[in-house]
Amino acid sequence: EDSICDGVDDNCDGVVDDAFPARTLSCGVGACERQVTETCVDGVVSGTCVEGEPSAETCDGIDNDCDGLMDAADSDLAIVACEKTAGVCAGAMKTRELCVTTGPGEASWAPCSDAVYAGWAFVNTTDSSGRPGTYATTEAGGCDGLDNDCDTATDEGFVGTQITCGSGPCVVTRTSQCVNGAVDNSCTPDMTKATAETCDGGDNDCDGLVDALDPSLVLALCDEQRGVCAGSTRPANLCVGGQWQACGPSQYGEYYSSSDGTCDGRDNNCDGQTDGGYDPPLTVCGVGACAGNTGVLACRAGGATEDTCDPLEGAEAESCNGVDDDCDGNTDEGFTLGGQCTVGVGACVRNGETVCNSNGSGTTCSAIPGQPIAEICDAGGSDDNCDGVNDATHFGLGEVCTVGVGACVANGTRICLPNGTAGCSASPGAPVAETCDGLDNDCDGVIDDNGTGGSVCPEVDTDIVACPSSPTSATGFTFEYVETLNDGNM
Repeated sequence: EDSICDGVDDNCDGVVDDAFPARTLSCGVGACERQVTETCVDGVVSGTCVEGEPSAETCDGIDNDCDGLMDAADSDLAIVACEKTAGVCAGAMKTRELCVTTGPGEASWAPCSDAVYAGWAFVNTTDSSGRPGTYATTEAGGCDGLDNDCDTATDEGFVGTQITCGSGPCVVTRTSQCVNGAVDNSCTPDMTKATAETCDGGDNDCDGLVDALDPSLVLALCDEQRGVCAGSTRPANLCVGGQWQACGPSQYGEYYSSSDGTCDGRDNNCDGQTDGGYDPPLTVCGVGACAGNTGVLACRAGGATEDTCDPLEGAEAESCNGVDDDCDGNTDEGFTLGGQCTVGVGACVRNGETVCNSNGSGTTCSAIPGQPIAEICDAGGSDDNCDGVNDATHFGLGEVCTVGVGACVANGTRICLPNGTAGCSASPGAPVAETCDGLDNDCDGVIDDNGTGGSVCPEVDTDIVACPSSPTSATGFTFEYVETLNDGNM
């Protein structure tokens, strides 16, 4: 059998490859499907199957894009615009489900449903308030600035409502309107008819408040306008039932008084007289010698009071007497009192304090000096006789002194003795037997005496043999003794 395409007459029947089986080959899907029959020419098989070119998928019962899916089943289906193209429907596109089969190999688009339009409007449009747009088969009377039924007319079904605004004579009535997707409910009272609010039971100024309830109520003056009542007005609460009531004391202010009994420079009871009811009270003043002076608290111009009591009536120059004579609140000023003071001297000194003297002209010390006694020489050195002289001066204490005579003389100083007198601190030397030595050895006041009026020395002749003719303190004296007895004794 010569079924192989090889250019050889395999079955030797005189015909090459006469038994090669011709086959029909298919490739591609949908609109791209193609068929070709294989042939054997000169031992070579020919007839390659080539797919057709795909195109965009359309709703026509054909797999145009050759992906094995067709029409609504193919996500690549090119959708088309809906029938309605105005208002919220503008730009609305059919869904794939609307591509329906109408017969074998045939399909077409079904009309867009209300749901399609509603879904499109919700997702792709917004009303005048920024909310998602809505679709309706007919306008329902809303006001959203949209053509909801896609008939090219906007808010054509809107019906306005009656609006009333204002108060009193300014009341206005109008119908609301749909303007650019928003309901215009504005209403402006006719304020040209407004007047000042008065107490008459009406809302004159068109603010919704009547008489006392209106803060802008024009207050009326009170009946009395003299004195402190000048300018007083009726408060709003005195507007009752559209009529002003009479003012009372509280409306005339804090200075109002029916008696006008204070001195304040005001006509408190509004009778045209200032301080007409004032009764000046008695006053008392003064201190010290002027205490108890009297006067009155007189009322002067401008509401000032003047005390007529003179606190210095009866005042005199200050004396030292324990009384505030000049009535200035200070007693005995100018005199130094109460200070420590002393009187007397020596042992008679006494302490006291400064007090007024008996005639009030000055001060004196309250102490009395002690009584003097005879001066005593003591270790304290006090001035016992109060003469201002101490023991050292009185008794010559510390002065040089001598005691004894002759060879018994001793030097010392004057001191106080235990008996209160003064004496010398030295003690005389002890006397010895008198000898011929020019001294008073036995301290009896006589030199070289023998105790019987004579001398213990032998008789001698003494002559002054030379003496300066003109002695001076510079040359002194020179004495020369010449022994005339020639007994060997000088």
